[in-house]
Amino acid sequence: MSEVAPQPPEQIEAEDVMTYVRFVLSHPGMSRWLKDALASAMERDPISVLNDLELLSLITRSRIRRDL
Repeated sequence: MSEVAPQPPEQIEAEDVMTYVRFVLSHPGMSRWLKDALASAMERDPISVLNDLELLSLITRSRIRRDL
């Protein structure tokens, strides 16, 4: 029986945020794009980051549907 990787939590407790940030930034399996985006996001207003992420998600999902 193959082991399934654990799913990330739906929500991270406020006191654990930096633990997750450090994990992503130091993990060799994470993409450079994600690391750069996370590092940049940590310097910005979090509401602005979420707004940008919503737009990025919308555009990316539309691109996937177009390419199917």
